Amino acid sequence: MKTKHIIKAFSILSGCIFLVSGIGKSLATADFAELILLYEFGNFGFVSPLIAVAEIVLGLFLIFSIYPKQTSFVAILFLLLVSVIYVYGYFRHDISDCSCFGKISALNKTSPVQIIVRNFLIAIMLGAVCKYSEMRKLSFAKWKSVVIACAVGLSAFFAGHSYLPPYITLPPIEKMFENKHISETPLSNLIETSQDSTYLVFVFSYSCFHCLNSIENLKQYENTIVDRVIGISMQDSVNEIVFRENFNVDFLIKNFDDETVFSLVQGFPTSFYIRNDSIKKELVGELPFAYYFKKLLNY
Repeated sequence: MKTKHIIKAFSILSGCIFLVSGIGKSLATADFAELILLYEFGNFGFVSPLIAVAEIVLGLFLIFSIYPKQTSFVAILFLLLVSVIYVYGYFRHDISDCSCFGKISALNKTSPVQIIVRNFLIAIMLGAVCKYSEMRKLSFAKWKSVVIACAVGLSAFFAGHSYLPPYITLPPIEKMFENKHISETPLSNLIETSQDSTYLVFVFSYSCFHCLNSIENLKQYENTIVDRVIGISMQDSVNEIVFRENFNVDFLIKNFDDETVFSLVQGFPTSFYIRNDSIKKELVGELPFAYYFKKLLNY
């Protein structure tokens, strides 16, 4: 009897962890999609909403003890897969943030060692559930079906609502406009420049966390590296509001439609350093701090 209660507690605890993880991811699937692409898995960022919903379903099945043996076995395989992927990302791409809990950022502040130990302990609990649970027939209470159906519907809604096509910082095949006069590029139709001034045009997306990570460095550029900073972004009224609430920017930002922005860049963020009305430097990726950028320009 005591073992039964322990196994029940293990199932509920591990289920709560999956449930919280899935809820956190469903509220920030765009960020999770970009993280997936950081692992260089091609264009698999679209699976982020599916992963969020799957974790919520696994969590509820474990909490309600629905097919505990089968569910715990699937959960162990899932946990093993994501742990292997995380270790690969850590050693291959130096990715230390697993973003396991998505929007619930306080739970993401764990070290790589803590993440692996946590996953190992969850796997032990799930292993005990799998070993000591009975194989049940494929039926369960209707009220549980209603709860799970509602949870899947809500999580799918929020996962879809928070999902945006991920704009990842990957070097394009070639730099399209470096060493070209601005009149030879689409930029000439979007901004006005003066030959005796220098500019940094920062092309970004309000939903790209690489772009957001660059903002504080970008603030150093005006009047130190260049005479003027100009931001160019895609029209996104919802995320623009969030951006302006969190970043106190004093440089000009112009919003254009997707087609116009993608005529300039192949990845976000992309920065153009303009001097004498010519693009002297095209930089793809997070913007470095001012001192390093000076070295790039051979100051």
